[in-house]
Amino acid sequence: RLKLNKKKLIKKKVFKFKILAYNTVDGKETLVIKSPVVYIAGSTHKKYTNAKTLKVASTTFNLQKGMTAKISPKLTRVSKKKDLLPLSCGPKISYFNTNKSVADVGLDGTITAKEAGTSSIYVYTHNGKFKKVNVTVQ
Repeated sequence: RLKLNKKKLIKKKVFKFKILAYNTVDGKETLVIKSPVVYIAGSTHKKYTNAKTLKVASTTFNLQKGMTAKISPKLTRVSKKKDLLPLSCGPKISYFNTNKSVADVGLDGTITAKEAGTSSIYVYTHNGKFKKVNVTVQ
């Protein structure tokens, strides 16, 4: 877990983060992986707030080849009086699939089983809250 501890952040702004992980071998740095872009509304932003919690109806799907299923995410806001960040900061909910040869996941959370195997789909919010969904295709 990574924490940013900056004392002079302007809490009225929206922050954009992307984490890059490097491996150094024999003095040479190689990019290993990069995170999705994460947007966070400052705690005193006048108009926008962040996602507080993310829940999914099911964290496990067992499918036959060709079947479809739908991930049903629900999120709550830190402040009920403010809106979540606008679409210019990315969708409120996104999906990352670890094994695209086993299953596809659409922008709306629809899973399509392709071939036997397992995959993990990460459901995440604009500010980095996430849930892992396991998919097994037989």
